[in-house]
Amino acid sequence: MREGLIKSGPAKFDLGDLGLLGGTTERELDIITRNAATLLQGSASLFCLLDEPRASVFVRSGHFPRGDVALPQKYPLSRSLFARFIERNQSVRVTSLAELHEFGDTFEPSAMPFKSALSEPVYGPAMEPIGCLVVMCNLPRKWAELERIELRDQALLLSRHVLLRASLETLKRLCREREALAQVNRYRN
Repeated sequence: MREGLIKSGPAKFDLGDLGLLGGTTERELDIITRNAATLLQGSASLFCLLDEPRASVFVRSGHFPRGDVALPQKYPLSRSLFARFIERNQSVRVTSLAELHEFGDTFEPSAMPFKSALSEPVYGPAMEPIGCLVVMCNLPRKWAELERIELRDQALLLSRHVLLRASLETLKRLCREREALAQVNRYRN
């Protein structure tokens, strides 16, 4: 390694660094979330993220064609159905919430009137599960494999959006490091 270079490891980000845990929702995220509900003819769809430092779930984007829902933008992780989906790190098909006792004590079904759900993981820059894209239906529904594939494709678009944000943040950090190194070299000369 040449003398004078700043030593740094791989860039690490939390979702706040990438601007995903605050501010107004972005049009691109809303379009993908809406398309997921439209493609699968669902009653609603959500893009949720795990905010692990604050032990909460953050709803980044939601599509509710029949009106608003009483689901807050941020709520505790401990009783979250969507947090359980994210932790599984795989596709989750729920034909009927009434038949699954493992989801009985979760918060979301009490805040939103849905009976079935299909979820696909959304990944961060290091391919770690950071969230999920969920399509919900007001009636019990057996989700087809083609529907799962369609939702996986939409979740992949969200993952690529997150990767793009991380790439841009990495470039910003590299530029700042380069500027700092240039200033140090000016003072040395």
